[in-house]
Amino acid sequence: MVKDNFNVSVVIPTFNRDVSLIRAIDSVNDQTLTANEIIVVDDCSNFPVSELLENYNMIKVIRNYKNLGASQSRNIGVNHSIFNYVAFLDSDDSWHPNKLEKQIEIASEHPDVSIIYCAQYVVDRFNNILEFEKKLIDKDIWINLVYGWTAPNTSTILLKKCIFKKLGGFDPELTSCQDHDLWMKIAIRNEKVKYSSERLAYFHMGEYNRISFDYYNRLNGASLFLDKWKGTIVTKHGLSHYNWFKRDYFSKVSLPIFNFSLSQFQFKKATLIYLKYLFYYPQFYRSLLNNIKKLLFK
Repeated sequence: MVKDNFNVSVVIPTFNRDVSLIRAIDSVNDQTLTANEIIVVDDCSNFPVSELLENYNMIKVIRNYKNLGASQSRNIGVNHSIFNYVAFLDSDDSWHPNKLEKQIEIASEHPDVSIIYCAQYVVDRFNNILEFEKKLIDKDIWINLVYGWTAPNTSTILLKKCIFKKLGGFDPELTSCQDHDLWMKIAIRNEKVKYSSERLAYFHMGEYNRISFDYYNRLNGASLFLDKWKGTIVTKHGLSHYNWFKRDYFSKVSLPIFNFSLSQFQFKKATLIYLKYLFYYPQFYRSLLNNIKKLLFK
Protein backbone atom coordinates (compact mmCIF):
# COMPACT_ATOMS: atom_id res chain seq x y z
CA MET A 1 0.00 0.00 0.00
CA VAL A 2 1.36 3.39 -0.98
CA LYS A 3 1.96 5.61 2.03
CA ASP A 4 0.91 9.23 2.17
CA ASN A 5 4.40 10.48 3.09
CA PHE A 6 5.80 9.67 -0.37
CA ASN A 7 5.15 12.98 -2.10
CA VAL A 8 6.51 13.70 -5.58
CA SER A 9 7.67 16.83 -7.35
CA VAL A 10 7.97 16.43 -11.13
CA VAL A 11 10.63 18.59 -12.79
CA ILE A 12 10.37 19.21 -16.55
CA PRO A 13 13.11 21.30 -18.21
CA THR A 14 12.16 22.69 -21.61
CA PHE A 15 13.59 24.83 -24.38
CA ASN A 16 11.58 25.89 -27.45
CA ARG A 17 9.18 22.95 -27.22
CA ASP A 18 5.41 23.27 -27.36
CA VAL A 19 3.56 20.18 -28.64
CA SER A 20 5.92 17.69 -27.00
CA LEU A 21 5.89 19.70 -23.75
CA ILE A 22 2.09 19.49 -23.67
CA ARG A 23 2.36 15.74 -24.29
CA ALA A 24 4.81 15.40 -21.40
CA ILE A 25 2.60 17.38 -19.00
CA ASP A 26 -0.53 15.48 -20.04
CA SER A 27 1.27 12.21 -19.30
CA VAL A 28 1.95 13.48 -15.75
CA ASN A 29 -1.65 14.59 -15.29
CA ASP A 30 -2.81 11.15 -16.47
CA GLN A 31 -0.91 9.32 -13.73
CA THR A 32 -2.88 6.89 -11.56
CA LEU A 33 -0.95 8.35 -8.62
CA THR A 34 -1.22 12.13 -8.72
CA ALA A 35 2.02 14.10 -8.56
CA ASN A 36 2.04 16.68 -5.78
CA GLU A 37 3.50 19.39 -8.00
CA ILE A 38 4.75 19.94 -11.54
CA ILE A 39 7.60 22.37 -12.06
CA VAL A 40 8.38 23.42 -15.64
CA VAL A 41 11.72 25.19 -16.04
CA ASP A 42 11.66 27.33 -19.19
CA ASP A 43 15.31 27.58 -20.27
CA CYS A 44 14.79 31.01 -21.89
CA SER A 45 12.72 29.76 -24.83
CA ASN A 46 11.95 32.02 -27.78
CA PHE A 47 8.35 32.23 -26.58
CA PRO A 48 6.84 32.53 -23.08
CA VAL A 49 6.14 28.99 -21.94
CA SER A 50 3.94 30.35 -19.15
CA GLU A 51 1.47 31.60 -21.78
CA LEU A 52 1.48 28.22 -23.51
CA LEU A 53 0.49 26.62 -20.20
CA GLU A 54 -1.94 29.28 -18.98
CA ASN A 55 -4.88 26.82 -19.15
CA TYR A 56 -3.08 24.31 -16.93
CA ASN A 57 -3.73 24.60 -13.23
CA MET A 58 -1.24 23.81 -10.49
CA ILE A 59 1.87 24.09 -12.68
CA LYS A 60 4.77 26.20 -11.48
CA VAL A 61 6.68 27.76 -14.40
CA ILE A 62 10.17 29.13 -13.77
CA ARG A 63 11.86 31.04 -16.59
CA ASN A 64 15.65 31.21 -16.68
CA TYR A 65 17.11 34.64 -17.37
CA LYS A 66 19.29 33.06 -20.07
CA ASN A 67 19.78 29.63 -21.63
CA LEU A 68 21.51 27.58 -18.93
CA GLY A 69 21.13 24.05 -20.28
CA ALA A 70 19.17 21.02 -19.12
CA SER A 71 21.40 20.20 -16.13
CA GLN A 72 21.15 23.58 -14.48
CA SER A 73 17.44 23.79 -15.34
CA ARG A 74 16.79 20.48 -13.57
CA ASN A 75 18.79 21.68 -10.56
CA ILE A 76 16.78 24.91 -10.47
CA GLY A 77 13.56 22.91 -10.60
CA VAL A 78 14.65 20.76 -7.66
CA ASN A 79 15.65 23.87 -5.69
CA HIS A 80 12.10 25.19 -6.12
CA SER A 81 10.46 21.88 -5.21
CA ILE A 82 8.87 21.33 -1.80
CA PHE A 83 8.36 17.54 -1.63
CA ASN A 84 10.62 14.68 -0.61
CA TYR A 85 10.78 12.76 -3.91
CA VAL A 86 11.74 14.13 -7.32
CA ALA A 87 10.94 12.66 -10.71
CA PHE A 88 12.51 14.06 -13.87
CA LEU A 89 10.75 14.16 -17.23
CA ASP A 90 12.38 15.59 -20.35
CA SER A 91 9.98 17.75 -22.33
CA ASP A 92 10.31 15.49 -25.39
CA ASP A 93 9.48 12.30 -23.46
CA SER A 94 6.34 10.99 -21.74
CA TRP A 95 5.22 8.51 -19.10
CA HIS A 96 2.98 5.48 -18.91
CA PRO A 97 -0.01 6.25 -16.61
CA ASN A 98 1.23 3.80 -13.95
CA LYS A 99 4.77 5.17 -13.75
CA LEU A 100 4.65 7.05 -10.46
CA GLU A 101 2.35 4.57 -8.75
CA LYS A 102 4.62 1.60 -9.51
CA GLN A 103 7.75 3.44 -8.43
CA ILE A 104 6.22 4.75 -5.22
CA GLU A 105 5.07 1.22 -4.39
CA ILE A 106 8.73 0.15 -4.60
CA ALA A 107 9.78 3.15 -2.49
CA SER A 108 7.19 2.19 0.12
CA GLU A 109 8.38 -1.42 0.22
CA HIS A 110 12.07 -0.39 0.37
CA PRO A 111 12.34 2.88 2.35
CA ASP A 112 16.15 2.62 2.46
CA VAL A 113 16.37 2.81 -1.33
CA SER A 114 17.42 6.19 -2.74
CA ILE A 115 16.88 5.81 -6.50
CA ILE A 116 14.18 3.92 -8.41
CA TYR A 117 14.21 3.72 -12.19
CA CYS A 118 12.23 1.77 -14.74
CA ALA A 119 12.38 0.14 -18.15
CA GLN A 120 11.23 2.21 -21.10
CA TYR A 121 9.81 2.11 -24.58
CA VAL A 122 11.42 3.84 -27.54
CA VAL A 123 9.10 5.75 -29.89
CA ASP A 124 10.60 6.22 -33.35
CA ARG A 125 10.03 9.16 -35.67
CA PHE A 126 7.07 7.36 -37.23
CA ASN A 127 5.48 7.01 -33.76
CA ASN A 128 6.06 3.27 -33.66
CA ILE A 129 6.39 2.09 -30.06
CA LEU A 130 9.34 -0.28 -29.74
CA GLU A 131 10.34 -2.49 -26.84
CA PHE A 132 13.75 -1.18 -25.92
CA GLU A 133 15.90 -4.00 -24.57
CA LYS A 134 18.09 -2.70 -21.79
CA LYS A 135 19.75 -4.62 -18.98
CA LEU A 136 18.35 -3.48 -15.63
CA ILE A 137 20.50 -3.80 -12.53
CA ASP A 138 20.31 -2.82 -8.88
CA LYS A 139 23.61 -4.23 -7.60
CA ASP A 140 27.28 -3.62 -8.40
CA ILE A 141 26.33 -0.40 -10.19
CA TRP A 142 29.90 0.89 -10.43
CA ILE A 143 31.35 -2.29 -11.93
CA ASN A 144 28.54 -2.51 -14.46
CA LEU A 145 28.98 1.14 -15.45
CA VAL A 146 32.73 0.92 -16.01
CA TYR A 147 32.23 -2.27 -18.02
CA GLY A 148 29.85 -0.61 -20.45
CA TRP A 149 26.38 -0.57 -18.90
CA THR A 150 24.28 2.54 -19.41
CA ALA A 151 21.03 3.17 -17.56
CA PRO A 152 17.76 4.17 -19.22
CA ASN A 153 17.46 7.92 -19.65
CA THR A 154 16.67 10.57 -17.07
CA SER A 155 12.90 10.39 -17.61
CA THR A 156 12.87 6.98 -15.90
CA ILE A 157 14.27 8.20 -12.56
CA LEU A 158 12.52 8.81 -9.25
CA LEU A 159 14.77 9.62 -6.29
CA LYS A 160 14.83 11.12 -2.83
CA LYS A 161 15.43 14.85 -3.02
CA CYS A 162 17.87 14.75 -0.11
CA ILE A 163 20.00 12.20 -1.99
CA PHE A 164 19.93 14.30 -5.16
CA LYS A 165 21.21 17.24 -3.10
CA LYS A 166 23.85 15.04 -1.49
CA LEU A 167 25.06 13.96 -4.94
CA GLY A 168 25.41 17.60 -5.97
CA GLY A 169 22.68 17.42 -8.61
CA PHE A 170 23.42 17.38 -12.32
CA ASP A 171 26.77 18.79 -13.42
CA PRO A 172 26.04 22.07 -15.27
CA GLU A 173 29.49 21.99 -16.90
CA LEU A 174 28.53 18.99 -19.06
CA THR A 175 26.83 19.76 -22.38
CA SER A 176 25.60 16.15 -22.55
CA CYS A 177 25.99 12.84 -20.65
CA GLN A 178 24.67 14.48 -17.48
CA ASP A 179 22.51 11.43 -16.73
CA HIS A 180 25.53 9.09 -17.02
CA ASP A 181 27.48 11.40 -14.74
CA LEU A 182 24.69 11.27 -12.15
CA TRP A 183 24.73 7.46 -12.28
CA MET A 184 28.50 7.45 -11.76
CA LYS A 185 28.00 9.57 -8.64
CA ILE A 186 25.22 7.26 -7.45
CA ALA A 187 27.51 4.27 -7.94
CA ILE A 188 30.69 5.69 -6.40
CA ARG A 189 28.74 6.60 -3.24
CA ASN A 190 27.02 3.21 -3.07
CA GLU A 191 23.52 4.66 -2.98
CA LYS A 192 20.83 1.97 -2.92
CA VAL A 193 18.99 1.42 -6.20
CA LYS A 194 15.88 -0.51 -7.26
CA TYR A 195 14.07 -0.74 -10.57
CA SER A 196 10.73 -1.66 -12.06
CA SER A 197 11.04 -4.07 -14.96
CA GLU A 198 7.80 -2.69 -16.38
CA ARG A 199 8.19 -0.22 -19.24
CA LEU A 200 6.82 2.93 -17.68
CA ALA A 201 8.44 5.69 -19.76
CA TYR A 202 8.56 6.60 -23.45
CA PHE A 203 11.78 7.86 -25.03
CA HIS A 204 10.68 9.77 -28.15
CA MET A 205 13.26 9.65 -30.94
CA GLY A 206 11.28 11.84 -33.31
CA GLU A 207 12.27 15.16 -31.76
CA TYR A 208 14.88 16.64 -34.08
CA ASN A 209 16.33 18.97 -31.45
CA ARG A 210 17.25 16.22 -29.00
CA ILE A 211 20.73 16.68 -27.58
CA SER A 212 21.35 13.04 -28.59
CA PHE A 213 21.48 14.18 -32.23
CA ASP A 214 23.66 17.28 -31.73
CA TYR A 215 27.12 16.27 -32.92
CA TYR A 216 29.13 18.99 -31.22
CA ASN A 217 27.32 19.16 -27.87
CA ARG A 218 26.99 15.39 -27.57
CA LEU A 219 30.62 14.54 -28.25
CA ASN A 220 31.96 17.59 -26.42
CA GLY A 221 29.90 16.52 -23.40
CA ALA A 222 31.25 12.98 -23.71
CA SER A 223 34.83 14.32 -23.71
CA LEU A 224 34.17 16.39 -20.58
CA PHE A 225 32.48 13.43 -18.90
CA LEU A 226 35.40 11.13 -19.69
CA ASP A 227 37.97 13.68 -18.50
CA LYS A 228 36.01 14.12 -15.26
CA TRP A 229 36.02 10.40 -14.44
CA LYS A 230 39.41 9.44 -15.89
CA GLY A 231 41.31 9.72 -12.62
CA THR A 232 38.83 7.60 -10.68
CA ILE A 233 38.62 4.89 -13.34
CA VAL A 234 42.40 4.75 -13.80
CA THR A 235 42.94 4.52 -10.04
CA LYS A 236 40.43 1.72 -9.62
CA HIS A 237 40.87 -0.22 -12.88
CA GLY A 238 44.03 0.95 -14.63
CA LEU A 239 44.82 3.05 -17.70
CA SER A 240 44.22 0.27 -20.23
CA HIS A 241 40.69 -0.26 -18.94
CA TYR A 242 40.02 3.48 -19.04
CA ASN A 243 41.14 3.54 -22.69
CA TRP A 244 38.71 0.69 -23.45
CA PHE A 245 35.94 2.51 -21.56
CA LYS A 246 36.65 5.67 -23.53
CA ARG A 247 36.44 3.91 -26.91
CA ASP A 248 33.28 2.08 -25.90
CA TYR A 249 31.65 5.22 -24.56
CA PHE A 250 32.39 7.33 -27.63
CA SER A 251 30.93 4.55 -29.78
CA LYS A 252 27.73 4.45 -27.74
CA VAL A 253 27.12 8.20 -27.78
CA SER A 254 27.95 8.57 -31.49
CA LEU A 255 25.60 5.80 -32.71
CA PRO A 256 22.38 7.89 -32.39
CA ILE A 257 24.11 10.77 -34.20
CA PHE A 258 25.16 8.41 -36.99
CA ASN A 259 21.59 7.11 -37.39
CA PHE A 260 20.15 10.62 -37.33
CA SER A 261 22.71 11.85 -39.87
CA LEU A 262 21.70 9.07 -42.24
CA SER A 263 18.01 9.90 -41.82
CA GLN A 264 18.83 13.50 -42.80
CA PHE A 265 20.98 12.35 -45.78
CA GLN A 266 24.08 13.85 -44.15
CA PHE A 267 26.30 11.14 -45.61
CA LYS A 268 29.60 12.95 -45.12
CA LYS A 269 28.99 13.40 -41.39
CA ALA A 270 27.77 9.80 -41.06
CA THR A 271 30.89 8.50 -42.78
CA LEU A 272 33.19 10.52 -40.53
CA ILE A 273 31.40 9.27 -37.41
CA TYR A 274 31.59 5.69 -38.65
CA LEU A 275 35.31 5.84 -39.38
CA LYS A 276 36.19 7.63 -36.15
CA TYR A 277 33.92 5.93 -33.61
CA LEU A 278 31.96 2.97 -34.98
CA PHE A 279 34.27 0.88 -37.18
CA TYR A 280 35.21 -1.48 -34.32
CA TYR A 281 31.89 -1.29 -32.41
CA PRO A 282 29.84 -4.56 -32.69
CA GLN A 283 26.60 -2.89 -31.60
CA PHE A 284 26.81 -0.66 -34.67
CA TYR A 285 26.53 -3.61 -37.02
CA ARG A 286 23.60 -5.05 -35.07
CA SER A 287 21.85 -1.69 -35.22
CA LEU A 288 22.55 -1.39 -38.95
CA LEU A 289 21.09 -4.86 -39.58
CA ASN A 290 17.96 -3.97 -37.62
CA ASN A 291 17.51 -0.77 -39.62
CA ILE A 292 17.85 -2.67 -42.89
CA LYS A 293 15.23 -5.18 -41.73
CA LYS A 294 12.84 -2.34 -40.91
CA LEU A 295 13.27 -0.87 -44.37
CA LEU A 296 12.77 -4.21 -46.10
CA PHE A 297 9.70 -5.26 -44.14
CA LYS A 298 8.09 -1.87 -43.68
